[in-house]
Amino acid sequence: MNMPLLEKDENRAFVNENDTVKILYSFTGQNCPVTIKVYNKLQKAIYIDWSKSAIILDGRKISYWVDKSELNASSSGYEYQWTKDFSSTHSEIDGTIYRDERISFIPPQSFTSITRINLRSNFFKLNKEDALKDEYWGTTTGSIKLTNHTFDDATSPLSFRSYITLSTKDDFSSEINFDNQFWVESVAKSGYAPDALINKPSNQFHLRKASVGGKIFGWTAVLAALTLLALYGGKL
Repeated sequence: MNMPLLEKDENRAFVNENDTVKILYSFTGQNCPVTIKVYNKLQKAIYIDWSKSAIILDGRKISYWVDKSELNASSSGYEYQWTKDFSSTHSEIDGTIYRDERISFIPPQSFTSITRINLRSNFFKLNKEDALKDEYWGTTTGSIKLTNHTFDDATSPLSFRSYITLSTKDDFSSEINFDNQFWVESVAKSGYAPDALINKPSNQFHLRKASVGGKIFGWTAVLAALTLLALYGGKL
């Protein structure tokens, strides 16, 4: 049975929506950043458990939450010369220990947004057997012609799923799971840095690197998405 495609908003962000929540997926930027925005449509709070939410890439789970803390700190100090042969030093470290929240609390009629994963940094392997389609793209210096290598969900060089767990109960005694599949449906390469493109919709990300001579060039990829399923574990 064919699954329906996810709808896109005016910025081409993918939309998964029901009576409880509206979930927006955006991938715009370098190296395919996964940005998720969740709107609570209810008159009561909802909760997202990011430790039970993940990207599934090539069958491997990449969690949206990692149990670790990071220290953002700076140090300062001074040295005091007591005698010609003896001195002492003093230093202080000032910083903040922070960590990503495991469970997001979303009050009624509000939203939260996270960006924690970048999915791709290496260029794709393209070949002459790919389906090709020429398009004209606007850049800061004028229009350029690009050849898109196009794919479907079976032939795509990058395919992954996003699985999100949320509940209206803070103990997650009942929960709902959203499972969506995404894949790259086209890839275009050029001698222009991707930043030069005028149009940067939410379903498009870019990869870039410098040539031996230092010139920046890159590839731009466009994503498509399926509505796989929404699994309900009890009543919300």
